[in-house]
Amino acid sequence: KRTAVAMAMLQRGRGDMLLRYGNDPAIFPLALQAATRIESRRSLDPIDRILMLPPPQPELEQIWTDAIIKASEQLPVSEVVSLDERLEQESIIDKSIRIAILNRAIAMDELSMAMQISFLKRLVPLLLETKQPVTAVALLDGIPDEQLDEQLIDLRFRSALRARVFDTAASVNNKPEDWISFFETIRDTNPEDSEKLKDEIVT
Repeated sequence: KRTAVAMAMLQRGRGDMLLRYGNDPAIFPLALQAATRIESRRSLDPIDRILMLPPPQPELEQIWTDAIIKASEQLPVSEVVSLDERLEQESIIDKSIRIAILNRAIAMDELSMAMQISFLKRLVPLLLETKQPVTAVALLDGIPDEQLDEQLIDLRFRSALRARVFDTAASVNNKPEDWISFFETIRDTNPEDSEKLKDEIVT
């Protein structure tokens, strides 16, 4: 019954009421729809409304995640970094959501080099945190060397070491002290990677 009433509210444009009662599991899916249908002044408003509707039950987390990703697809590409900065502030947001959004953005046709770089600077650290260094290396290999600034050089170095692509790492940075410093950084959290790196340093 509550779902039927909520559906009627949605059809009548009473999204504000649905948002108010969105913590009811029966109403929650329709409240998510309302969040994206209400007239917005800013392109990020629909996602802000979704973020104010955390899933009331664990089994509703997937449709909440899907709603965020779907809403992100309506954003101008110029707003993607602002969105990621917004999502980064939310502890409830899994890194996989941010990765999915940034991956989609960076795969768009005719992106400017500046835009690609701005996405990579946010995506690559997430890939390293989620143990996807090979993907990080592949993405960074698409940036011409002359476009690599200090931050990208460091990301490429760390990605290559984590992916065990030691030739690439050496081409970016062959200072022994930096290799040793990185080894010490990952020794406790990534013992397998650190042992491979140690073998490379020793030889």
